[in-house]
Amino acid sequence: MGDYIRAGAGALICFTPLLLIEVVSVLVYILLAIGAVFTVFGLRTLVKNMTSVEISANGIRTLGPLARTIGWSELSGMKLAFYSMRRNRYGGSMDLSGSKSWMELKLRGTGNTITVDSSLDGFDTVVAIAMEAAQDRELPLNDVTLANLDAMGFAVRQGAMPDDHL
Repeated sequence: MGDYIRAGAGALICFTPLLLIEVVSVLVYILLAIGAVFTVFGLRTLVKNMTSVEISANGIRTLGPLARTIGWSELSGMKLAFYSMRRNRYGGSMDLSGSKSWMELKLRGTGNTITVDSSLDGFDTVVAIAMEAAQDRELPLNDVTLANLDAMGFAVRQGAMPDDHL
């Protein structure tokens, strides 16, 4: 809900002056550009909220406006990234409880990519199942993915080779 409020307020603040007052031409372009960013953010939030994720023994799929399917037998790549709005200077574990940081799992299959982030209920389960599928297929995982899996508490089997080219 917060994302909808931010997107709506941002678009309203940018587009309202364009309708109510005569604005200098340079300012028109600036307000249009910033308003467009808020509008795209709102649309992206809408698509994300209309999308659900299903996992089965056969694979993972998203249902919604941008439906995609990846069978575990087709899985060709896995990346797990951690993003933070704030730098943790003191080390320690990843705290995803606040809105200042999140994780993103990107799975690549034959012709499809599915990306889910840590706001998804059951994100840890999705990561665990995807990690098992990647290990079963002996996919190389990059060092960042391996470090993030470790930080989440997942033990990666010895067969998973690091790869910086994913």
